Amino acid sequence: MDRRSRELGWTFPVLLDSRGEISSRYGITGHPETFLIDKQGRIAAMAIGPRNWQSPEAERLITALVKEDQPF
Repeated sequence: MDRRSRELGWTFPVLLDSRGEISSRYGITGHPETFLIDKQGRIAAMAIGPRNWQSPEAERLITALVKEDQPF
């Protein structure tokens, strides 16, 4: 985790794609877009637009993906 993420109190990795390589790979169309990526680099889920990732709905989504034996 980088220094800025620690300063902000983030507990998850954040990708900054300054060269646009990931944007191209995953077909980013706008901002914000969120992707849940498995260990093989595949998109397990995505959301276009802002989301409350602390909501019960987000928790259910992530729990369901983990229970589906996604290789995160």
